[in-house]
Amino acid sequence: MDIGCVHKRLLSDLTQDLLPALFQHGSLEDRLTFASRFGYFLRQMQQAARQQLWKGWLRRYWHDRLQGMFATLDEIEMRKMLEWLLYLGEAFLDAAALAVRFPAIRIEHSRIVYEMRESELATQFAVETAELLIYLANYLVGYHATDLGKINARLPPLPAQLRSRLDEALARSGVLRE
Repeated sequence: MDIGCVHKRLLSDLTQDLLPALFQHGSLEDRLTFASRFGYFLRQMQQAARQQLWKGWLRRYWHDRLQGMFATLDEIEMRKMLEWLLYLGEAFLDAAALAVRFPAIRIEHSRIVYEMRESELATQFAVETAELLIYLANYLVGYHATDLGKINARLPPLPAQLRSRLDEALARSGVLRE
């Protein structure tokens, strides 16, 4: 199947047939493969296609997964879904709000903080990025502290209450010294 057909298929409503089949007949390994490969396809898509995807079925899929539909989210699936944020452009606003509702998980070997160091998302969506950093600071392993600090340093001024919450989370994680 060529990449154009795959993109077209991804833009269609996968929640009608493909995803139910994946969760009904597939294994956890199949779901993890889907989450990983889906991130790859998001990276390859044009921004307009990503927006169409988000508005079409991806937002609903993310919300449904948070509610435990299809199957309980696995920690590795959640880490992969967090990485999807990097490629969602304007949909980052909605997706970040959903991402911070993930249950507590240990986040290691994830590209999200490494790639967000340079991403325009951090400055374009500063409030949402700050909320995401608060969530991530609680669950990232120690070696991500430097990346969190670099993202924090790039943020424009934030509302005082949010800045305080972010500083507290970063201090608890060892990024900021109290």
